[in-house]
Amino acid sequence: MTTVRIINTRAAHQLGPVRKAVESRGGTSIDLPVIRIAGKRPDFLPGPADWLVFTSVNSVAQWRRIRPWQGEKVACVGKKTADAAQAAGYPVTLLPPGTEADAEGLAAVLCREASGSRILYPRSARARPVLVRELAACGCEVEAPVVYDTVTDPSAAGRLEREVQNADAILLYSPSAVQACMELLPDGLPPHLLAGCIGRVTEEAFTSWSTNEYCVPEEPDTETLIELLFEKRSSAT
Repeated sequence: MTTVRIINTRAAHQLGPVRKAVESRGGTSIDLPVIRIAGKRPDFLPGPADWLVFTSVNSVAQWRRIRPWQGEKVACVGKKTADAAQAAGYPVTLLPPGTEADAEGLAAVLCREASGSRILYPRSARARPVLVRELAACGCEVEAPVVYDTVTDPSAAGRLEREVQNADAILLYSPSAVQACMELLPDGLPPHLLAGCIGRVTEEAFTSWSTNEYCVPEEPDTETLIELLFEKRSSAT
């Protein structure tokens, strides 16, 4: 039986769990980071807050280097981020439902639970403005220091151009990953390549760039996404 070959575009420090999930189904993970995380130290350290909000595993890792937990209530965008926060010593008290694990869903639950609170939101330089906007609209005071940026890794260009020709699918975990592929693949994706997008925001970025077939799980979960890719690959053969 032909092995399903999937390009794993996650940043280098996040390749392992995706590789394990692909290999557990008998596939081959082509580990090929197209982005890298550049940590940034904010110009100032915000004072005490009522809530500490994380929207990615990377924001947890970068904030942990800057300041330890100071007793804030902690909210996370989804289970993976919450697991990372718990492991880093931040006790998580609030999550949106799994099907609403994005900035909009997190803003909705915070506006119900934390209206009028002081909120600390360490974020990516590329974070969408929706969370800050929605929290401010419900009376929250938000400080949102930039603690990292996600940048394209130009060294991936040559290998990515080669691998997309023979791979079956490509995994995309963020709009930044989509942007990186746009920059690294001037001719776009070959028509046969199936894309797996982790969530709605990544899906929107992908469909604005490519007309290739893609799939997106109802909840942003690696195992479910890879299962969908294998199902689509099997139905096409």
